[in-house]
Amino acid sequence: MEIDDTGKNTIYIQSDKAFPDFNTVLNDLKRFMNIDDSNTKAFIGEYPGDFSFCKNDSGEKRKYIVADIKIKNKYENWLVIDVENTIHSSALMLIIRKSSKLGEDAESQASKLIEKLVYIGNGHWTSSCFDEVEKLRIPYNTLRHNKNRSPYIWAKYISEKIDKLQHK
Repeated sequence: MEIDDTGKNTIYIQSDKAFPDFNTVLNDLKRFMNIDDSNTKAFIGEYPGDFSFCKNDSGEKRKYIVADIKIKNKYENWLVIDVENTIHSSALMLIIRKSSKLGEDAESQASKLIEKLVYIGNGHWTSSCFDEVEKLRIPYNTLRHNKNRSPYIWAKYISEKIDKLQHK
């Protein structure tokens, strides 16, 4: 987290060309949700495996980004996992409640889910990717990519998905 020019808290992650609007989406999300900036983190990882869909358009390892979002006055965190889209392949954004049943921390939980995306779903969030999640009754949902959505609209849709999941 950093402080921006206006003195307000800003969630900031290292920029990456694969996710040019992700910082903006996270900060716009604060317009819709009461986010605890000091406990919200984000990180970037790479796809495991050597399948063709594990590479981006430049032939490098495809990346994913995870935001571990803490909501104020709630005893829960949410993971927002987005994957690098390519000309030939895209995957849905995943929104899931963080749960110690899936792993120790956000990184291990996200890594486990990405492995399912790669090795079970062949690059897609299929229902088989969520067998364990459903058995554990962990709420989740996906959000389809649309290049015409502004970061503000992405943030609005993410907040709406989380709000619905909180009431499941």
